[in-house]
Amino acid sequence: MDIKQLITFITLSQEKNYIKTSEKLNYAPSTLAKHIHSLEAELNTALVEFRNGKIELTLDGKRFIRYADEMLNVYTKLQNEFDRSRSIGSIRVAGGELMVGFAFGGFFPILKRRISRSDCRSMRSAAPGYRNGWIRMKWISALFR
Repeated sequence: MDIKQLITFITLSQEKNYIKTSEKLNYAPSTLAKHIHSLEAELNTALVEFRNGKIELTLDGKRFIRYADEMLNVYTKLQNEFDRSRSIGSIRVAGGELMVGFAFGGFFPILKRRISRSDCRSMRSAAPGYRNGWIRMKWISALFR
């Protein structure tokens, strides 16, 4: 059991749909299925079932979700306790990926090097390749080599 499997299970229990969950987590649906099947195999029980056109938790899934939430909360607290760089703040940039890349392209790679766990996000955009607010750092870095 690992943290990615727990996050997948918790998100699937909220979204009740593999496609929505895969979009939210940026995983292929097959990866989600592998995460869930791995958890079910490890716990030797079914956690989810397809009912009325959506994913529902089984009785064991409902029992397990409480523990999964608790484990994720402990993991997050542990990360925050030992990760001093998380308290720095956030930067939000509005615009298409191409415009942001040219305007701030030199800034993001420097930020990423100095703050190894920095999150660089853009607000909603219609730019091609844009997905869930993340600016692809490798793409921007490649522009300014």
